[in-house]
Amino acid sequence: MRFPLASWSTLCLFIVFGCVGCEDDKPVVETNPFAGTQVTVSFPAGLGLEQNWELALAEWQKRTGAEVVLKPRELDGNQSLIEAYGGNADSADLILFPVTGISDLGDAGWFPVITEQLRKPNHLDWNDLFKGLRDTVGARYGGPATVPISCPVLTCYYREDLLAAANLSPPRTWEEYQKLAETVDDWAGGLPVIEPWSEEFRATMYLARAVSYVKHPDEYTTFFDIRSGEPQIDGPGFQRALKDSLKAVQAMPPEVLTYDTYDCRREFFAGRAAMAITFETGFENPLPVLVPANPRESETITPQPRAADIAIGFVRLPGSTEVFHRSKDVWAPGADDGINYVTLSGFGGMTAAVSARSSELETAAAWNLFKFLTSLEQMATTFPPDTRTVCRTSQMSYPELWLPEDMSAAEGGSYLGEVAGSLDNKAFVAALPVIGREQFRAALTAGLTSCLSHPESAEETLKTVSTRWKEIAEKIGMETLRDSYRRSLGLRPLANLE
Repeated sequence: MRFPLASWSTLCLFIVFGCVGCEDDKPVVETNPFAGTQVTVSFPAGLGLEQNWELALAEWQKRTGAEVVLKPRELDGNQSLIEAYGGNADSADLILFPVTGISDLGDAGWFPVITEQLRKPNHLDWNDLFKGLRDTVGARYGGPATVPISCPVLTCYYREDLLAAANLSPPRTWEEYQKLAETVDDWAGGLPVIEPWSEEFRATMYLARAVSYVKHPDEYTTFFDIRSGEPQIDGPGFQRALKDSLKAVQAMPPEVLTYDTYDCRREFFAGRAAMAITFETGFENPLPVLVPANPRESETITPQPRAADIAIGFVRLPGSTEVFHRSKDVWAPGADDGINYVTLSGFGGMTAAVSARSSELETAAAWNLFKFLTSLEQMATTFPPDTRTVCRTSQMSYPELWLPEDMSAAEGGSYLGEVAGSLDNKAFVAALPVIGREQFRAALTAGLTSCLSHPESAEETLKTVSTRWKEIAEKIGMETLRDSYRRSLGLRPLANLE
């Protein structure tokens, strides 16, 4: 019996993914459902993925009859992501790429909306993703488009034993956080509070603080005006966040200006800090458990033992008691218990999409391969620890996949709970989710670097950054930038309506 293509691919989806309502996470596969189909996979080189996938790919190919072709891509920063991935969407069927490149590839039409059939629980199980990820990082105008594999969020680590001894509580707001930083000598015996303010990470650290002052729940606009594309980086919320950031840095040791998230975690677990902002693993934050992707290639990184007799707690990043309501030009109180909690993510991590040029059958095979590689049975071996973070509700039941051995079970549960709260937050902002992202980030980094050396220039810093952002926007095209931003927010582009 012969099937037309649409019917055949639908049948393949049923054969490979199983029936609606099946509880087993492992795909139900009959023999050779994709016989003769070739699936080409592009992914970042240097992460050890091709070695980790070897056995899993052999099994999947034997069970499905498909052939997999691997195309590792060198991401050296000297070329655009589009160039690094072969110049067009024909270069692969399944594309694994940095989260920061979603707008670059998405605006170029590289990947389509994931169909409703593929989003069902027995397929990609879209609703299993945390709300912030599926509504922001995973979705664009038109609907769901990419499936995150790793998407770290910053978390506040604190010495629970020290706070308890001083009868103090972990911070809920940035004001409470600042008070703890300024009084750390009183409650922590001289141990400092530390944050990742290295040149590579300082724009992210600043934005992570700023979004709670800037993102009002009634407004879409955060970084750029959704109607004009005009940069908003010098607005009142961003200005307040810069002043507060400078106060925080001044209360910390000067070494924080060289610290990345790896340094903050190392110092905290070694017992040399009372409070730190960092996260566990992730594409942008390789830890000593695995170092092939570590940017410090010239260094030998030796895992340091955790300090003995320290009790550790975790809490989501603080929020602000006020948020600037841009359309009304006023400061408004936070809505959630008087606190405006906003999660910043999308500054690092890896996501997956299927090419818009792939046939329906190739699309079905590509997503099935992705599901197989990222299933709970396979993920412990297919993705090294520094390439995956918890992204799904179902993954919370397997803490060993996401946490290192120097955390106790109770600590791991606490950490994952705070991360889940951040990722499930409806107030969720991706960091600069537009084409030209790296140019905007570099301009912000340059302004912050100058301001950290000359704090007295804070008032003018963001005005200078805004001027530079406008120059970048004009080169890109203000309408093009605006519509790139709108697509990232799930809004209709305006260009075709004007």
